[in-house]
Amino acid sequence: MTETAPAPYDGLDEAKTLLRSIRAATLATLQPGGFPLATLTTLATDHDGSPILLLSQLAAHTRNLDADSRCSLLLAQGGKGDPLAHPRLSLVGQARKITDAAARKHLRRRFLNRNPKAALYADFGDFAFWRMEIAQAHLNGGFAKAADYSFAQIRTQLVEGLAEAENQLLAALNAGNAPELRALALAAGEADGPWRATGLDGGGLDLACGDKTARTPLAESVAHQFGLKMTGR
Repeated sequence: MTETAPAPYDGLDEAKTLLRSIRAATLATLQPGGFPLATLTTLATDHDGSPILLLSQLAAHTRNLDADSRCSLLLAQGGKGDPLAHPRLSLVGQARKITDAAARKHLRRRFLNRNPKAALYADFGDFAFWRMEIAQAHLNGGFAKAADYSFAQIRTQLVEGLAEAENQLLAALNAGNAPELRALALAAGEADGPWRATGLDGGGLDLACGDKTARTPLAESVAHQFGLKMTGR
């Protein structure tokens, strides 16, 4: 009996999955003296994949970004056994504080869909939303699995009208499709549970179950499966 050869490793797909599925990352900023400072932050992503951060002005990393916007994010999957055997993605770029009211509203919705507990402090006066402009990504998928990608390579193409329709689509998905959402999470290799849809973009559907996250590809196909119409397509 001939054994089927395993599918070749797809580093780009791994990088995109890590970018969308990791919700806590190490943030490295530059202190005034030039030394890097590494801190922990939660994050979400915009429709094109750009990381969204919610930062307090009282935090040292925020003051560092005010002085020098250059930064790095480390998104590590983690797991049992050797930590270095698990995939992780390093991003470098610049973080920009968002002050435009419409843009802030958009980022706030995306962030809180992914991190609902942050609603307790998201509107405090010292907090602001930041958007990271990725210049380059470095993937380490485990031993002998490393690659560098530009943002153009890991970027998700925008779907016209999806940003405006996203909340309505998510509400429809979460209203009466619990078994289907659980099936999508199971197909993505996650454990069974009450999964809910938290984000929809041109590359896939984001799911959450408590503190766990999952990503399933092909958002348009998923929307079609549930009888939803992605506007402007």
